[in-house]
Amino acid sequence: MTLDLHAVILDGTKAPSGENCQPWRFVVKNRDIYVYNDPHADVSLYNTAQKGSFVAIGACIENMVLSAREKRFEAGVNLFPNDQDANLVAVIRFSQGAAFDPLYRWIHDRCTNRREYEDTPLTQVQKQLLIQTARNAGVDARIVDGKDMSVLGQAVAVNERVLFENRALHDFFYQHLLWDKNEQCDRSGFYIETLEFLPRQLKAVKLLSSWTLLKFLNATIGIGNKIASENAAKYIHGSMLAIMVNGRAPQDFVRAGRALERIWLTATQFGLAIHPCTGVLYLYERIIDGDGDVFSPLHRSLIEKAYLDIQGAFGATGRAIPMLMRIGHATQPSARSDRFPLPRVMKT
Repeated sequence: MTLDLHAVILDGTKAPSGENCQPWRFVVKNRDIYVYNDPHADVSLYNTAQKGSFVAIGACIENMVLSAREKRFEAGVNLFPNDQDANLVAVIRFSQGAAFDPLYRWIHDRCTNRREYEDTPLTQVQKQLLIQTARNAGVDARIVDGKDMSVLGQAVAVNERVLFENRALHDFFYQHLLWDKNEQCDRSGFYIETLEFLPRQLKAVKLLSSWTLLKFLNATIGIGNKIASENAAKYIHGSMLAIMVNGRAPQDFVRAGRALERIWLTATQFGLAIHPCTGVLYLYERIIDGDGDVFSPLHRSLIEKAYLDIQGAFGATGRAIPMLMRIGHATQPSARSDRFPLPRVMKT
Protein backbone atom coordinates (compact mmCIF):
# COMPACT_ATOMS: atom_id res chain seq x y z
CA MET A 1 0.00 0.00 0.00
CA THR A 2 1.38 3.42 -0.99
CA LEU A 3 0.55 6.63 0.85
CA ASP A 4 -0.46 9.57 -1.36
CA LEU A 5 1.73 12.29 0.12
CA HIS A 6 0.09 15.03 -1.93
CA ALA A 7 -3.26 14.13 -0.38
CA VAL A 8 -1.67 14.28 3.08
CA ILE A 9 -0.20 17.72 2.35
CA LEU A 10 -3.50 18.97 0.97
CA ASP A 11 -5.21 17.97 4.23
CA GLY A 12 -2.43 19.76 6.10
CA THR A 13 -3.17 23.02 4.31
CA LYS A 14 -6.71 23.04 5.70
CA ALA A 15 -5.24 24.28 8.98
CA PRO A 16 -5.89 27.83 10.25
CA SER A 17 -3.32 30.63 10.06
CA GLY A 18 -3.24 34.32 10.98
CA GLU A 19 -4.59 36.53 8.18
CA ASN A 20 -4.88 33.23 6.26
CA CYS A 21 -1.17 33.74 5.49
CA GLN A 22 -0.53 29.99 5.05
CA PRO A 23 3.16 30.09 6.03
CA TRP A 24 3.81 26.39 5.40
CA ARG A 25 5.95 25.14 2.53
CA PHE A 26 6.58 21.49 1.71
CA VAL A 27 9.27 19.39 0.06
CA VAL A 28 8.93 15.65 -0.50
CA LYS A 29 12.20 13.72 -0.24
CA ASN A 30 12.47 9.94 -0.20
CA ARG A 31 8.80 9.60 0.83
CA ASP A 32 9.32 11.98 3.76
CA ILE A 33 7.63 15.38 4.00
CA TYR A 34 9.85 18.31 4.96
CA VAL A 35 7.76 21.11 6.43
CA TYR A 36 9.23 24.62 6.18
CA ASN A 37 8.18 27.98 7.53
CA ASP A 38 8.16 30.78 4.97
CA PRO A 39 9.33 33.81 7.01
CA HIS A 40 8.00 36.17 4.32
CA ALA A 41 4.44 34.82 4.47
CA ASP A 42 3.45 36.85 7.52
CA VAL A 43 5.35 40.09 8.12
CA SER A 44 2.73 41.63 10.40
CA LEU A 45 3.50 43.08 13.81
CA TYR A 46 1.64 40.10 15.26
CA ASN A 47 4.19 37.56 14.04
CA THR A 48 7.17 38.41 16.22
CA ALA A 49 9.91 35.75 16.00
CA GLN A 50 7.57 33.77 13.72
CA LYS A 51 5.58 32.60 16.77
CA GLY A 52 2.21 32.93 15.05
CA SER A 53 3.48 31.05 12.01
CA PHE A 54 4.78 28.24 14.22
CA VAL A 55 1.31 27.82 15.74
CA ALA A 56 -0.19 27.62 12.24
CA ILE A 57 2.41 25.09 11.11
CA GLY A 58 1.75 23.02 14.23
CA ALA A 59 -1.92 22.84 13.25
CA CYS A 60 -0.90 21.91 9.70
CA ILE A 61 1.33 19.11 11.01
CA GLU A 62 -1.49 17.74 13.15
CA ASN A 63 -3.77 17.62 10.12
CA MET A 64 -1.14 15.64 8.24
CA VAL A 65 -0.81 13.20 11.13
CA LEU A 66 -4.57 12.70 11.11
CA SER A 67 -4.61 12.35 7.33
CA ALA A 68 -1.96 9.62 7.45
CA ARG A 69 -3.84 7.76 10.17
CA GLU A 70 -6.99 7.87 8.08
CA LYS A 71 -5.00 5.89 5.51
CA ARG A 72 -3.60 3.59 8.24
CA PHE A 73 -0.12 5.13 8.29
CA GLU A 74 1.62 6.49 11.35
CA ALA A 75 3.41 9.83 11.00
CA GLY A 76 6.58 10.31 13.02
CA VAL A 77 7.25 14.04 13.52
CA ASN A 78 10.80 15.27 14.13
CA LEU A 79 10.71 18.96 15.07
CA PHE A 80 13.51 21.37 14.12
CA PRO A 81 15.94 18.62 13.09
CA ASN A 82 18.57 20.96 11.64
CA ASP A 83 20.19 23.57 13.89
CA GLN A 84 21.52 25.32 10.77
CA ASP A 85 18.07 25.83 9.22
CA ALA A 86 15.57 27.55 11.53
CA ASN A 87 12.94 27.46 8.79
CA LEU A 88 12.87 23.66 8.64
CA VAL A 89 10.15 23.10 11.22
CA ALA A 90 9.67 19.35 10.87
CA VAL A 91 10.46 16.21 8.96
CA ILE A 92 7.56 13.75 8.86
CA ARG A 93 8.30 10.07 8.19
CA PHE A 94 5.55 7.53 7.60
CA SER A 95 5.15 3.88 8.50
CA GLN A 96 2.27 1.47 8.03
CA GLY A 97 -0.03 0.27 10.77
CA ALA A 98 -1.60 3.30 12.49
CA ALA A 99 -4.91 3.27 14.29
CA PHE A 100 -7.78 5.30 12.83
CA ASP A 101 -8.37 8.72 14.44
CA PRO A 102 -12.00 9.95 14.28
CA LEU A 103 -10.99 13.62 14.32
CA TYR A 104 -9.93 13.38 10.66
CA ARG A 105 -13.61 13.47 9.71
CA TRP A 106 -13.84 17.12 10.74
CA ILE A 107 -10.81 18.64 9.01
CA HIS A 108 -12.80 19.90 6.04
CA ASP A 109 -15.66 21.23 8.19
CA ARG A 110 -13.46 23.21 10.58
CA CYS A 111 -13.61 26.98 10.03
CA THR A 112 -13.46 30.33 11.79
CA ASN A 113 -16.80 31.80 12.81
CA ARG A 114 -16.86 35.51 13.72
CA ARG A 115 -20.64 35.81 14.06
CA GLU A 116 -22.48 36.79 17.23
CA TYR A 117 -22.38 33.97 19.79
CA GLU A 118 -25.26 32.83 21.97
CA ASP A 119 -25.12 32.87 25.75
CA THR A 120 -25.85 29.14 25.91
CA PRO A 121 -23.02 27.69 28.01
CA LEU A 122 -20.95 24.69 27.03
CA THR A 123 -21.95 21.51 28.80
CA GLN A 124 -19.67 20.02 31.42
CA VAL A 125 -19.05 17.06 29.14
CA GLN A 126 -17.97 19.39 26.32
CA LYS A 127 -15.67 21.33 28.63
CA GLN A 128 -14.08 18.19 30.04
CA LEU A 129 -13.48 16.67 26.61
CA LEU A 130 -11.94 19.87 25.24
CA ILE A 131 -9.62 20.21 28.22
CA GLN A 132 -8.68 16.53 28.06
CA THR A 133 -7.96 16.88 24.35
CA ALA A 134 -5.46 19.61 25.20
CA ARG A 135 -3.83 17.52 27.91
CA ASN A 136 -3.50 14.55 25.60
CA ALA A 137 -1.70 16.87 23.16
CA GLY A 138 0.77 17.99 25.83
CA VAL A 139 -0.59 21.43 26.76
CA ASP A 140 -2.98 22.91 29.31
CA ALA A 141 -6.30 24.50 28.41
CA ARG A 142 -8.89 26.27 30.51
CA ILE A 143 -12.35 27.54 29.71
CA VAL A 144 -13.89 30.71 31.12
CA ASP A 145 -17.51 31.82 30.92
CA GLY A 146 -20.02 33.79 32.95
CA LYS A 147 -18.97 36.90 34.89
CA ASP A 148 -15.29 36.69 33.88
CA MET A 149 -16.22 37.23 30.23
CA SER A 150 -16.65 40.98 30.78
CA VAL A 151 -12.98 41.36 31.74
CA LEU A 152 -11.89 39.14 28.86
CA GLY A 153 -14.06 40.98 26.34
CA GLN A 154 -12.47 44.30 27.23
CA ALA A 155 -8.96 42.82 27.22
CA VAL A 156 -9.36 41.15 23.83
CA ALA A 157 -10.85 44.32 22.30
CA VAL A 158 -7.69 46.28 23.10
CA ASN A 159 -6.41 44.81 19.85
CA GLU A 160 -9.02 46.73 17.86
CA ARG A 161 -8.25 49.98 19.63
CA VAL A 162 -4.54 49.67 18.85
CA LEU A 163 -5.31 48.53 15.30
CA PHE A 164 -7.26 51.72 14.58
CA GLU A 165 -4.80 54.01 16.36
CA ASN A 166 -1.47 52.60 15.14
CA ARG A 167 -0.51 53.49 11.57
CA ALA A 168 1.49 50.32 10.87
CA LEU A 169 -1.27 47.98 12.06
CA HIS A 170 -3.95 49.97 10.27
CA ASP A 171 -2.09 49.95 6.96
CA PHE A 172 -1.29 46.24 7.19
CA PHE A 173 -4.94 45.41 7.89
CA TYR A 174 -6.22 47.33 4.89
CA GLN A 175 -3.48 46.01 2.61
CA HIS A 176 -4.67 42.49 3.51
CA LEU A 177 -8.40 43.00 3.10
CA LEU A 178 -9.65 40.92 0.17
CA TRP A 179 -12.84 42.24 -1.40
CA ASP A 180 -13.05 39.62 -4.15
CA LYS A 181 -13.27 35.94 -3.18
CA ASN A 182 -11.07 35.02 -6.15
CA GLU A 183 -8.18 37.07 -4.72
CA GLN A 184 -7.63 34.30 -2.19
CA CYS A 185 -5.94 32.17 -4.84
CA ASP A 186 -3.23 34.81 -5.32
CA ARG A 187 -2.50 36.37 -1.94
CA SER A 188 -3.15 35.98 1.75
CA GLY A 189 -5.48 38.17 3.74
CA PHE A 190 -8.95 38.49 5.21
CA TYR A 191 -11.74 37.79 2.73
CA ILE A 192 -14.18 40.52 3.70
CA GLU A 193 -17.24 38.27 4.10
CA THR A 194 -15.47 36.12 6.71
CA LEU A 195 -15.19 39.16 9.01
CA GLU A 196 -18.99 39.25 9.46
CA PHE A 197 -19.38 43.02 9.46
CA LEU A 198 -22.90 44.36 9.77
CA PRO A 199 -23.90 46.73 6.91
CA ARG A 200 -23.28 49.85 8.99
CA GLN A 201 -19.93 48.47 10.14
CA LEU A 202 -18.91 47.70 6.59
CA LYS A 203 -19.55 51.32 5.59
CA ALA A 204 -17.36 52.47 8.47
CA VAL A 205 -14.60 50.02 7.51
CA LYS A 206 -14.51 51.47 4.01
CA LEU A 207 -14.36 55.05 5.30
CA LEU A 208 -11.65 54.30 7.84
CA SER A 209 -9.26 53.02 5.21
CA SER A 210 -8.14 56.67 5.04
CA TRP A 211 -5.52 57.17 7.75
CA THR A 212 -5.99 60.95 7.53
CA LEU A 213 -9.70 60.64 8.29
CA LEU A 214 -9.10 58.03 10.97
CA LYS A 215 -6.47 60.17 12.69
CA PHE A 216 -8.91 63.09 12.74
CA LEU A 217 -11.72 60.94 14.18
CA ASN A 218 -9.42 59.53 16.84
CA ALA A 219 -8.43 63.04 17.87
CA THR A 220 -12.00 64.35 17.96
CA ILE A 221 -14.25 61.50 19.10
CA GLY A 222 -11.89 58.63 19.99
CA ILE A 223 -13.20 56.37 17.24
CA GLY A 224 -10.65 53.62 17.97
CA ASN A 225 -11.85 53.39 21.55
CA LYS A 226 -15.49 53.32 20.39
CA ILE A 227 -14.76 50.45 17.99
CA ALA A 228 -13.05 48.55 20.80
CA SER A 229 -16.02 49.07 23.13
CA GLU A 230 -18.43 47.76 20.51
CA ASN A 231 -16.32 44.67 19.95
CA ALA A 232 -15.89 44.10 23.68
CA ALA A 233 -19.69 43.88 23.96
CA LYS A 234 -19.66 41.23 21.24
CA TYR A 235 -16.89 39.17 22.82
CA ILE A 236 -18.61 38.64 26.18
CA HIS A 237 -21.07 36.12 24.74
CA GLY A 238 -20.30 32.42 24.78
CA SER A 239 -17.11 31.16 26.40
CA MET A 240 -13.37 31.59 25.92
CA LEU A 241 -10.71 28.89 25.86
CA ALA A 242 -7.00 29.52 26.36
CA ILE A 243 -4.10 27.22 25.55
CA MET A 244 -1.18 27.65 27.96
CA VAL A 245 2.46 26.51 27.78
CA ASN A 246 5.42 26.99 30.08
CA GLY A 247 7.97 28.18 27.50
CA ARG A 248 8.29 30.48 24.53
CA ALA A 249 10.61 28.43 22.33
CA PRO A 250 9.54 27.66 18.74
CA GLN A 251 8.78 24.08 19.79
CA ASP A 252 6.31 25.36 22.39
CA PHE A 253 4.35 27.26 19.76
CA VAL A 254 4.37 24.35 17.31
CA ARG A 255 3.11 22.05 20.06
CA ALA A 256 0.41 24.57 20.93
CA GLY A 257 -0.63 24.62 17.26
CA ARG A 258 -0.95 20.84 17.16
CA ALA A 259 -3.11 20.96 20.30
CA LEU A 260 -5.13 23.85 18.86
CA GLU A 261 -6.09 21.82 15.82
CA ARG A 262 -7.23 18.85 17.87
CA ILE A 263 -9.27 21.13 20.16
CA TRP A 264 -10.81 22.91 17.18
CA LEU A 265 -11.72 19.64 15.46
CA THR A 266 -13.25 18.35 18.69
CA ALA A 267 -15.30 21.55 18.98
CA THR A 268 -16.38 21.17 15.34
CA GLN A 269 -17.53 17.65 16.14
CA PHE A 270 -19.76 19.12 18.86
CA GLY A 271 -21.18 21.70 16.44
CA LEU A 272 -19.47 24.55 18.30
CA ALA A 273 -18.19 27.74 16.69
CA ILE A 274 -14.61 28.98 17.14
CA HIS A 275 -13.12 32.45 16.69
CA PRO A 276 -9.40 32.94 17.51
CA CYS A 277 -8.76 36.18 19.42
CA THR A 278 -4.98 36.37 19.47
CA GLY A 279 -4.22 40.02 18.67
CA VAL A 280 -3.30 41.15 22.19
CA LEU A 281 -1.36 37.93 22.83
CA TYR A 282 1.02 38.48 19.94
CA LEU A 283 1.34 42.24 20.37
CA TYR A 284 2.47 41.41 23.90
CA GLU A 285 4.95 38.85 22.56
CA ARG A 286 6.46 41.64 20.44
CA ILE A 287 6.84 43.85 23.51
CA ILE A 288 8.55 41.20 25.64
CA ASP A 289 10.81 40.31 22.70
CA GLY A 290 12.15 43.85 22.92
CA ASP A 291 10.51 45.17 19.76
CA GLY A 292 7.74 47.25 21.28
CA ASP A 293 8.95 50.66 20.08
CA VAL A 294 6.37 50.50 17.27
CA PHE A 295 3.74 51.18 19.96
CA SER A 296 3.13 54.40 21.83
CA PRO A 297 3.63 54.35 25.62
CA LEU A 298 -0.16 54.36 26.01
CA HIS A 299 -0.60 51.39 23.70
CA ARG A 300 2.19 49.47 25.40
CA SER A 301 0.47 50.02 28.72
CA LEU A 302 -2.91 48.93 27.33
CA ILE A 303 -1.46 45.78 25.75
CA GLU A 304 0.46 44.80 28.89
CA LYS A 305 -2.57 45.32 31.15
CA ALA A 306 -4.82 43.39 28.75
CA TYR A 307 -2.39 40.47 28.69
CA LEU A 308 -2.20 40.43 32.49
CA ASP A 309 -6.00 40.49 32.67
CA ILE A 310 -6.15 37.50 30.31
CA GLN A 311 -3.54 35.64 32.35
CA GLY A 312 -5.46 36.40 35.53
CA ALA A 313 -8.80 35.23 34.14
CA PHE A 314 -7.29 31.85 33.20
CA GLY A 315 -4.98 31.46 36.19
CA ALA A 316 -2.02 31.52 33.80
CA THR A 317 0.32 33.89 35.62
CA GLY A 318 3.88 33.44 34.39
CA ARG A 319 2.86 31.27 31.45
CA ALA A 320 2.68 31.93 27.72
CA ILE A 321 -0.73 31.85 26.04
CA PRO A 322 -0.23 30.97 22.35
CA MET A 323 -3.96 30.77 21.67
CA LEU A 324 -7.14 32.37 22.96
CA MET A 325 -10.46 31.73 21.25
CA ARG A 326 -14.13 32.44 21.59
CA ILE A 327 -16.05 29.18 21.64
CA GLY A 328 -19.79 28.63 21.70
CA HIS A 329 -22.97 28.41 19.70
CA ALA A 330 -23.55 30.52 16.58
CA THR A 331 -25.19 30.31 13.19
CA GLN A 332 -23.06 29.20 10.27
CA PRO A 333 -20.51 31.75 8.99
CA SER A 334 -21.26 33.77 5.87
CA ALA A 335 -18.11 32.56 4.12
CA ARG A 336 -14.97 30.51 4.59
CA SER A 337 -11.39 31.31 3.66
CA ASP A 338 -9.92 29.43 0.72
CA ARG A 339 -6.42 27.99 0.51
CA PHE A 340 -3.65 28.42 -2.05
CA PRO A 341 -3.42 25.81 -4.79
CA LEU A 342 -1.04 23.02 -3.79
CA PRO A 343 1.69 23.99 -6.31
CA ARG A 344 1.92 27.37 -4.57
CA VAL A 345 3.14 25.79 -1.32
CA MET A 346 5.19 22.90 -2.73
CA LYS A 347 8.89 23.67 -3.05
CA THR A 348 10.98 21.91 -5.68
